[in-house]
Amino acid sequence: MAISLHRALEMLGRATGLFASGTSDGAGNTTTMQDAVDIYRHDVNTLKNKWLYMRTGSAASGARSISSINATNGTVTLDAAFGGSTGSGSTYYITAYDPDIMRDSLQQAARTLYPHIYLPTQDETIVVDNLISNWDFETWSGSTATGWTTVSGTLAEETGFVVHGSSSAKLTNSSTTIDKITQNLIATSGANINETESKTLHVRGWVWSETADAVRLSVTFDGSTFNYSNYHSGTAEWEGPALIYIDVPIDFAGTEQITISCDVTGSSVIGYFDNVTAWIDNIHSYNLPSTVIRGPHKVSIQAHQSEPNGDYVPLSTPQSGRILRIEHMGTLTAPTTAASIELDESRGELLIAQAAAHMFHTLSMTDSGNGASHMQNAGVWQGRVDRMLGQPGMRMKGMSAHERKSWRVVESGETRKLALSGRW
Repeated sequence: MAISLHRALEMLGRATGLFASGTSDGAGNTTTMQDAVDIYRHDVNTLKNKWLYMRTGSAASGARSISSINATNGTVTLDAAFGGSTGSGSTYYITAYDPDIMRDSLQQAARTLYPHIYLPTQDETIVVDNLISNWDFETWSGSTATGWTTVSGTLAEETGFVVHGSSSAKLTNSSTTIDKITQNLIATSGANINETESKTLHVRGWVWSETADAVRLSVTFDGSTFNYSNYHSGTAEWEGPALIYIDVPIDFAGTEQITISCDVTGSSVIGYFDNVTAWIDNIHSYNLPSTVIRGPHKVSIQAHQSEPNGDYVPLSTPQSGRILRIEHMGTLTAPTTAASIELDESRGELLIAQAAAHMFHTLSMTDSGNGASHMQNAGVWQGRVDRMLGQPGMRMKGMSAHERKSWRVVESGETRKLALSGRW
């Protein structure tokens, strides 16, 4: 389960004194909002000098202080203008405190409840010995796959046909020649030419196509001579490392490069690519994802390379080209304008209490006229947090862990690395 930011704001508003909601039904503009129906569910006098937060419409996520409310037609006048209009049909909240401070307090609560409350997380972004950046096509900027160069053809992110993760690359041929996306390993991975000469490059990938003998992988060391994988058979199914592979000695002759290509031949042919990896030598250590702030507790490896979503077993012997599954205690999502917090409503009450403690502590420093009262409220809410954490079942148990026989974590300042057994 998860609690949206809007639901969390509602819960925090109700817990700390005032919450009203409704839908604008008048023209409205940047300095006024009209609601002749829902606004009268409340004493309009209590809503003055409170805060209007627009949930939807062109002023969405904006918050302004209320200067007055017309008791005749329900027009709310604001102290400052929104960046957009509060037109008819826009939904809103009214709260006692600045919604920006409330949101920041919810974010802080999501962070500071760790490790009492955490998100069990699996990360599968590291492949043993892999040199290719964005190998699983999970990172995009528009129609560009990060780390890859579109030489020709039409590239797009695909979320329907995937092997692993949530995305793959869809390349549509727009000519009668070979269209391709490429990645030069010397540029992206820093592969050292002096250390790779005469060694063997191994390339593996997953390919999908409805057209036989038109979609494949390739590699070049000079830009003119190519080595190719098998073509996809055109069965409209994913074909993987057992068929789509290249094992070739590295031979630099001319312009030195190690360029991996995803190729589509034939006009209007479509090819899908995922999990394209390459390796030469053993890599001793890997930067852990920034989300892994403790642990990891478990490191597992693919049992079978042909099953990226199949069984994973505790890491004992690193095997090139296999995905690692790193399990750790992740932090809850700090909610922004759209994100949700991964909590059920029961533990959500703990989040609200922690957020209220943070909010009143902030208000004690920004609202000097009521500083003592805010500090007292902060103490009351922090006391509730402490009591709730003492309740059976509220505080989460720590994650179980694998014995670290084949890996260890090496820390240097803010950098955390995963070092594999026998490679340090």
